[in-house]
Amino acid sequence: MSHIEDIFGNDPIDLVIRFHPNTVSAFNRFDLPISFEELKERVHERAFACYFQKITETEHRIIVPLQSDGYQVEFIASWHGTTFSYEAITIGNHKTTIKEYIKAPDSDFIQEQCSIRVIDISQPYRAKDELEALYNRVLQLNIPVDIDIDKENEIWFKYIYATQRIITKRQEPFAVKKYYPLLPIGGEMEKANKFKFKVDLIIEENREYRAVEEAMKKLDVQNVRFDSEGNVQLTYEDITRVLDPVLEQEFKGVIIRQKEIGCLIRINPPSLINRIRQEISRKGFIMKVNWDFEKKEIYIYENKNNNVQESEKLKIDLLEEFQLTRKGLIAWLDASNETGKNEKKDFSHLWQKNEIFGNRNYNTRKEDFKNYIWQERQRLNRNGFAN
Repeated sequence: MSHIEDIFGNDPIDLVIRFHPNTVSAFNRFDLPISFEELKERVHERAFACYFQKITETEHRIIVPLQSDGYQVEFIASWHGTTFSYEAITIGNHKTTIKEYIKAPDSDFIQEQCSIRVIDISQPYRAKDELEALYNRVLQLNIPVDIDIDKENEIWFKYIYATQRIITKRQEPFAVKKYYPLLPIGGEMEKANKFKFKVDLIIEENREYRAVEEAMKKLDVQNVRFDSEGNVQLTYEDITRVLDPVLEQEFKGVIIRQKEIGCLIRINPPSLINRIRQEISRKGFIMKVNWDFEKKEIYIYENKNNNVQESEKLKIDLLEEFQLTRKGLIAWLDASNETGKNEKKDFSHLWQKNEIFGNRNYNTRKEDFKNYIWQERQRLNRNGFAN
């Protein structure tokens, strides 16, 4: 059912349609009778009888007949909530375009006299309340049946157009980047009747994807590489922190990211060193633990805040639980004097290979080693060095 309004009894509604720069670029790339600049010149700040239709729950079609030129402008727009105005979009099948005929909708539309204002997406301008009221009225409309027919026709014509492009493309010569020597098959060059011919072709790159790559590299995201179908591998942080803002600010209406994303998960079993650290932390101790992979050695460093007896008991438990063998004792001294001279010494006391002894011998060796380190520390202090 038609929704015909009184277009003569009131002042024209201030119809504000915002264009993002990327939407302007996309519009100018289409094979249309006029450019965006020419379109703006024809409709900006001029009054027309406009037709409004709801084509999805978030998108409206605004038809502006240009009687003197013999065609009509069809704005596909969504609501720009922060400025209470429309924003033109160019996404997939839904794009602002020019139809080289004039045809009013048959059903499910609202007709209003509007003064059109075409402005940049960031230009400060607050539309009047009448436009928001009109938008809400359009929301109540049904989606016209002919919208589905238009979609089917558009799909069919796109199929024909794509088929023609494929045929034309296959008739074109390939651009060659590098030629390789001709090689004979099954014999010498003079006697062969079959040859192998090899070349490297020049692969066309999608300029939009390359532009996104460059924009992301400027934001310190390196090794960004889109394939020919627009797939790219990024961390989730790079997607949300860099890719989404870049697409929104610089490529809005040109490139749309799919909401569904794939995920590559690498699972590694917990290493021995991490299991030891977790066990030490679980039992409430603070100890630094390092690992030398080549020597196959684990170093556990004492913390002076730990209880000595309980710390020793913990190390015995670790030896048993993880089937470790004591290999020796290590220590280091790091001191400096008043002139700024620094002296650093490393000390180690390693067991002999296959040497086995009980806890008593271990404690004796440990005390002897600590006394030796203490004497070295006293010697440094006497020479003017402080820890």
